[in-house]
Amino acid sequence: MEIPEFKSSDIYVPQTGYVNAPAAIAVPQGSDSATYDLQGERPAVAVVKTDASLNASTLSGAALGDAAAFAERWQAGVIPAFYVEDREGAQAAAEYFASENYADSFIVVSEENAAILAEARELSRLSRGVIDFSQNNDISVEEIAETVWTNNANVAIVPDSFTAEDTARLRARLVTVWKYAETESFYDTIYSGVNGILTADWTALYDVYEAQTEKTVTRKTLVSGHRGTAGSYPENTLEGFERAYRAGADLFELDIYLSADNEVVVMHDSTVDRTTDGSGKIEEMTLSQIKELTVDQYSGIRETVPTLAEVYRQFADRDVVIQIEIKSGKEEIVPALKQLTERMGMENKIVVFSSNFAQMKLVREQMPSVPAAVFINDDLSGEGDYIELQRMAAPNNYQVSRDWGDINADFDYMYKISARGMLSFMHTINTQSVYDDFTVNLGADCILSDHPEWGTDFAYQIEAIPQTAEKGEPFTPKAMLNGSLVLVDCGMERTDGKELRTDSDGKYILEESAEVVYFYEYAGIADYGTDKAELRYRVYSRPVWLNVG
Repeated sequence: MEIPEFKSSDIYVPQTGYVNAPAAIAVPQGSDSATYDLQGERPAVAVVKTDASLNASTLSGAALGDAAAFAERWQAGVIPAFYVEDREGAQAAAEYFASENYADSFIVVSEENAAILAEARELSRLSRGVIDFSQNNDISVEEIAETVWTNNANVAIVPDSFTAEDTARLRARLVTVWKYAETESFYDTIYSGVNGILTADWTALYDVYEAQTEKTVTRKTLVSGHRGTAGSYPENTLEGFERAYRAGADLFELDIYLSADNEVVVMHDSTVDRTTDGSGKIEEMTLSQIKELTVDQYSGIRETVPTLAEVYRQFADRDVVIQIEIKSGKEEIVPALKQLTERMGMENKIVVFSSNFAQMKLVREQMPSVPAAVFINDDLSGEGDYIELQRMAAPNNYQVSRDWGDINADFDYMYKISARGMLSFMHTINTQSVYDDFTVNLGADCILSDHPEWGTDFAYQIEAIPQTAEKGEPFTPKAMLNGSLVLVDCGMERTDGKELRTDSDGKYILEESAEVVYFYEYAGIADYGTDKAELRYRVYSRPVWLNVG
């Protein structure tokens, strides 16, 4: 069958010191603000409300004209997003995007209309789904994730109240996070860790980006412990998972097969030969036979092969996500996984991955509320990379994890992935210099690694300590680091851009109260054996009002 020529958007990438700058998503307020220079500075995405006749309006309801005409003008350089309010509008949007072969497009619905999204995406399989939860300040991370995945979306527009911790927990559940922002709240929104910012004034957002010349990390790079802590302890063992959790992993990864008597067991290889003192194919052994084996990768350590049920019991009450990779080719493993997960109430605690697309299709069909992703190890290159990613992942609504060695990762790549509603998950990084590069210089959303402990020393968040300064007296701002009680001395900047005076010791001299952000300068020397590298970047607090007495 001949593959149609899909239309992809050439995303503009802003210049900035923000390592993981959120994608700029324009919300036009009139026809003038919906006209973009496709050869110059422009937003990554533009959102208009549309109806069954593809009439376009602003999100507040002001008429704009023909939505198809806007999308046609934008498409080469700006991804069109149609916000729909009913089934007929969703169908019209989907049919338009499908008929025009758009590889890059979004269909957006409110939380109340989430159910119409799945139907629309059946008509336009490459369109990504977005659900707007911005008006629901009482909703939880788990409720958002379940609603997003059940209704065939992968992007959530979260309430303004959502913190950096909330957005990190959503990303761990494979949800791309967007948030609305006014000009005065840009700093607050950037430092809340979102992947995209919806705004009526995207040019002002770019002004903020361009003003940030220092290298700055705006959100935590999550870490998933590959097979637990496989770099220092036997892989796929309960103690290995425990060590990953204690090392601060946001997720830990494990691999599953189905035993001969239909128990879901944790093992990477199809045989037990490499990792245990036994031999044979694991799916030809009963659970009792498997339990007789000893994991013997490290001398003096005696562990048994765990079942997934044992892992569930150990981590049911822990704030960590279990990343399950399906290794088995048996179709029966998906219903077995579903039954076990539902029986133990773990639907909101897991994400499921595989490089076996047939198995992942079954996961999406049988476990629709569970976040799903595919491992992609293909060397895709050029602008066609993004079309191929969409063709592989969007039709069944997968997120994607890329083999870091198969991509030319840079700031442009990370920004363009984020603009398409995809998360930058990377596997499997077991070289510390590469790990540091993807964290400090590229700002990946998540790294899968045998060494989850490598992520523990990074600064990724500070919270300003409320203080009052005395007018004209030296002042040192202080903040809590990484959500702990560790206090650090910080730098400070006014959000209005006015310069702050300092004395000869570098302490601030304040003359008036002002809104400020604190920043912490992370600086360290990484020892890679024969090589050393300086790691230096900033993290900022959300804005606070500093009173001067």
